This record gives sequence, structure tokens and C-alpha cells, in this order.
Amino acid sequence: MDNNGEIRGTWKGYKELWESLGSTNEEKISTQQKISNGIKAFSDYMSHADSAYYYNKTYLPKFTDEFWEFLRYFAEKYPYVEILFTKVGGKRNLTLKIDRYWQVETETDWRQEKISCLENIKRVCSDEMFIECSVLCNMQRYVYSEKINIKNMSREKFEESIGQFLEFLKKYFPDKTGEDEDGKISI
Repeated sequence: MDNNGEIRGTWKGYKELWESLGSTNEEKISTQQKISNGIKAFSDYMSHADSAYYYNKTYLPKFTDEFWEFLRYFAEKYPYVEILFTKVGGKRNLTLKIDRYWQVETETDWRQEKISCLENIKRVCSDEMFIECSVLCNMQRYVYSEKINIKNMSREKFEESIGQFLEFLKKYFPDKTGEDEDGKISI
């Protein structure tokens, strides 16, 4: 599997795991506790399974609370990340970073599109989404950045934010990025 597909598969797995926990907060908490207990049980098993292997049974369980928090924010932000990645698809000489975790570098003369996970998990785990984009055009680099509050973010706020982002892209790409046939910015 290519690296882009592997990373997208991991992201899809995070999203699906969060969705599988249940539809209500109570269901999610109950399922999280069961999985956390399973991780603890597995860690206990690992420490006893091979006496020559010195596995510390406290290692994995100490990350479960952080993991659930990451997963919650990931699931909230990822649909917007997918939309932004779609909007830059097919563009050249562009780098888009979201929360300094998700990154896409579009095709250039010397490389294909590359999707990366920058591993800045702490930034994902916040109520703000940080969008950074740089475009190389005529040997100059142009930068767009915006921080938006995603806590209880309305669709309208996201559309407004992406509208500003699309206006930035339109300056450097002649294909009327994100506009429909009437010239209206669409998502």
C-alpha cells in the first residue's frame, strides 16, 4: 500500500472507531471503559505471557485517556479536513496543514502528491482548528493562515472560513476554485 493510502486508512480507522463507540455520550463512555479495561487486561497478559520479555503492564493503559480525547477531537475535525483536502486536490505547488497534524503537499515538477501525518496530537486536541496553506507561484511563496473555534461550530462559520480560503486559492489558480457556474462559492 502506498504511504498516502496507509495514512488515509489510519485516519479512516480513527473515525470509524469513534463512530462505533455508540451514538450517545453514555454509550461512548461505557464502550470506552470496556476497551480501556481490555487494554489493561491485554497488558497484564503480556507481562505474564513471556517471562523473558520484560513488558511494563502500565505502559499502554496510561495512554487510554489521552487516546479517547484525541479520538473525540479527531472525529469532530476530520470531516472538515476531508473537505479542505478535496479543495486543494489537483492544484500544484501547494502545502496545506491543518492543526499541524494533517498535511497535504500537492504535486510539483519533482514529486507526486504527498499526504502526511505530522504527529502534533496536542494541537488536534483543542477547540481551535488551525489552517495553514502556502502556495508557490512565480517563484514567490504566499501564505494563508486562520484559526477558527470549532466548539459548537456552525456550518455557516465553516462555510465562511472555507470561503476565505477559497478566495486565497483563487488568486493563484485560474480555475475558479470552489465556484459553481453562477460564480457562487460552493462547498
